[in-house]
Amino acid sequence: MRNRYLAHKLTPHSAIFGLVGSPVGQSIGAAIHNAALHSLRLDAVYIPFLVNNLTDFRKAAAKYPLAGFSVTIPHKQTVLRTADKPDRLARAAGAANTMRIIRSQRWEATNTDIKGIVAPLQRAFRLSEHKPLPRGFRAVILGNGGAARAAVLALRSMRISTILVTGRNQLKVRRFASELGVQAMRIEQLQREQFDLLVQTTPVGMWPHAGESPLRPEQITARTVFDLIYNPPVTRLLELARSRGCRTISGLEMFLAQAAGQFRYWTQLEPPVRLMRRIALKELRRFSMAGAAGRGAP
Repeated sequence: MRNRYLAHKLTPHSAIFGLVGSPVGQSIGAAIHNAALHSLRLDAVYIPFLVNNLTDFRKAAAKYPLAGFSVTIPHKQTVLRTADKPDRLARAAGAANTMRIIRSQRWEATNTDIKGIVAPLQRAFRLSEHKPLPRGFRAVILGNGGAARAAVLALRSMRISTILVTGRNQLKVRRFASELGVQAMRIEQLQREQFDLLVQTTPVGMWPHAGESPLRPEQITARTVFDLIYNPPVTRLLELARSRGCRTISGLEMFLAQAAGQFRYWTQLEPPVRLMRRIALKELRRFSMAGAAGRGAP
């Protein structure tokens, strides 16, 4: 309470930010955002909120100086119904991962996941305005939730014309593909195809189930694999991809990019990105050690 949340320094006027979702125990957002807020000497705190019902949460939030919050599973799409003013990115994605509250009343929504996905890809492929991706670049997205929606918009913004989507539930995949205007593909077809990029958007492999992979080794047929899960930073899927000679991108890169975007949206200030990365790595090591202890490691 003292070290992370600086509870002894908070006042009735301290701005409250937080993470809304279920579960929230795997998140390192509180550590990162509190470190950023405190480094800039802002009178604010960031708290995890375990929320199952958004309507009830909004009623409760009205009693406190809530200034904004991050949104995670399973609320990224449904949170738009509670937003008074979703911006262009949130409307286009049909999902939001960030909300700010103006004068304790108006809820404004945006989606920083989109730029959070684009930034690591631009670095990985060394892209610029004068060096776009080659024609014929093929990408496949695994999943059909809010993060998958952000991935579609991110890839489109990079002028990738061939985007396919796949997943376990073919009915949901087809519905998602029709709504977003991309191609649906049965997951069994993966091992017979070749892609330049695979973007994994499902929660399979997230801590504490870090040993799970959403795909078998033979289904990993992309030259580059980007897993949006950041805890652990190297998922079982990325381990399998590396064993097959694929280039891999950790979800930690996406997480830090979208978190920096959230901080700017809330505070209108430039976030301390290096500090946020350092705290993120420290927190993820803590999760890793806890997992090792749970398995009986010395």
